[in-house]
Amino acid sequence: EDDGTVHVGKADGRCTDVIVVGAYAYFSYDGFGVLCYRVSDLLAPVPEGVDPLAIWGPELDYDHRPEALAQFKLGDIEAYAEYGAGALGLAYTKVAGQLSIYAAFSNAGVAKISWNDPAKPVLAAFAPTAGSECNKVAIANGRLYVADHEGGLVVLR
Repeated sequence: EDDGTVHVGKADGRCTDVIVVGAYAYFSYDGFGVLCYRVSDLLAPVPEGVDPLAIWGPELDYDHRPEALAQFKLGDIEAYAEYGAGALGLAYTKVAGQLSIYAAFSNAGVAKISWNDPAKPVLAAFAPTAGSECNKVAIANGRLYVADHEGGLVVLR
């Protein structure tokens, strides 16, 4: 029975990576994909009387975490619905003002996300990988390097 009490639950995953691009921070989570926040929202002071180390929690009746501008979950796209939401690693490029974020999506592969509007991420490309846990991405010399568990090192162009 709902008694009107607000219950704040814990996060359903762990934060696995973070990148900061200009005024925005992008966090990957193994439970719910990639989230975009304004850095200024992350740095904003908490309300007076609130312990900054206790801004939310299952035992608290409040939640002072900043609100995300956007979330990208590969599994929310119909063609990739069979895959979980878990994003494990991030990298980015910004070329001619166009922001591309590369996210390692565990058992699915690598997603290239066009994130030019912080509130509206769009899947630009997807590359499946052979391993069971695509977990880290890095960019160097025009190549995308992917750590793919038993799939080993994958190099994409």
